Amino acid sequence: MGILDQWHPIYPSRRLGKRPVALKVLDRELVLFRSASGAVGVFPDCCPHRGMRLSLGKVAGDRLVCPYHGWCFDTCGNGESPGSPKLHVRAAALEVAEHRGLVWVKDVGGTGTLPTLQHEGYDLLYLAYVPLVAPVEALMENFNEIEHTGTAHWQFGYDGDRMDEVSVESEADDRSVRIRTSGPTMRQWPTSRLAMGTRSGDRMKFDWTTSFAPLHSTADIWWEDPHTGEVRPCRIKETAYYIPVGPGESLAVSFYFWSFRGTRRLFRHLLRPFAALGVRYELSIDKRLIENVIPQSLYTPGRRLGRFDKGLHELRKLWQRWREEYGVSEVERDNRDASRDVSL
Repeated sequence: MGILDQWHPIYPSRRLGKRPVALKVLDRELVLFRSASGAVGVFPDCCPHRGMRLSLGKVAGDRLVCPYHGWCFDTCGNGESPGSPKLHVRAAALEVAEHRGLVWVKDVGGTGTLPTLQHEGYDLLYLAYVPLVAPVEALMENFNEIEHTGTAHWQFGYDGDRMDEVSVESEADDRSVRIRTSGPTMRQWPTSRLAMGTRSGDRMKFDWTTSFAPLHSTADIWWEDPHTGEVRPCRIKETAYYIPVGPGESLAVSFYFWSFRGTRRLFRHLLRPFAALGVRYELSIDKRLIENVIPQSLYTPGRRLGRFDKGLHELRKLWQRWREEYGVSEVERDNRDASRDVSL
C-alpha cells in the first residue's frame, strides 16, 4: 500500500496552459502538461533517457518533448526517440483526473475513488490552493484548532474576550479525529451580519473531522441563537486536504461551500465575490501563522497544551501511525524506481 493509492489534488486546472509545469508533491518531482487535445499527463520530471528535467521541454501536439535529445511522450507516458525509431520507451505516468477545478493524481492501480465534493443545497463558495513553506504537521494542527481564531482572525471565529466560554469536545478512532466546539461568535461587521443573517451574541458551532489516507478534514459550521437554538440562514461546509510536499513544505487545498435559507438564497450570487474575498483574507492570515511556527517545536516532547489542544494530541498519534503505514521511505523508494524504464 502506498501513499498515492488515494487521489490527491495537486494543481489548479486553469493554471495548466501550453507549457509544462514542474511540481513537487509527496517527495516526488513531477511534470504536468496538457496536450493539444486537452488531456493531462503527469509523470516523474526526469527523462528516462539521460535524466533531463522534462519540465524544461515543450508541448508539441499531444506529446511532451524533452529539451535535450527530443525524446517525446504522450500523456500515458508512451515515448519514442526520433533518432532511434525502433526504441520503445515509457515514462512512469500516474493516473490523472480533472475534478472540481483541480488536477488529481494517484498511482496506477490505486484503489482510491474521487470524492464527490458536493452537498445538496450548497454552492461552491471558494476553492483555495495554498502552497506553504511549513511542514504538513503545522498546517494540519492549525486547521484543527480554533483557539487562534479569537486572537488572529478577522470575521470568522470566536470572541477572543470570551474564549473561556467556548466548549470543546474531541473523540478519536483508528482512522479519524472529530472535534466539536461551540461558543460566542466574534464581533462581526454589520455588513457581514446582514449578508449571513447572524446577530451579535450568536453561538458559532464547528463540527470537524480529520481522516487519513488521504490526509484531509471535513467541517460543518453554523450559527445559532443562544437562547432559542434557532439556526441562522447561512451554513458552511469545508473540505481541506493537507498534502506533504517535501521537508518543510506542504500544500493546502480547501473547498468551501455555503447554503442559505429564505430570501438571502436569491442574492447569494451577488454576495459570493465579497464572501470569497473574506475567505481568501482569512486564509492569508492562516498562511502567515503556519509559516511562522518554529518547526522544531512541533516535535518537542511534552509540549504545553491547553484544553483546546486535546484533539491535536490524538491527531498527532494518528499522524505517526499514518506515516508508519504509508511511509516516507516508501515514497522515496517509489520515486527512485519510477525514474527509469527503457527497453529495446
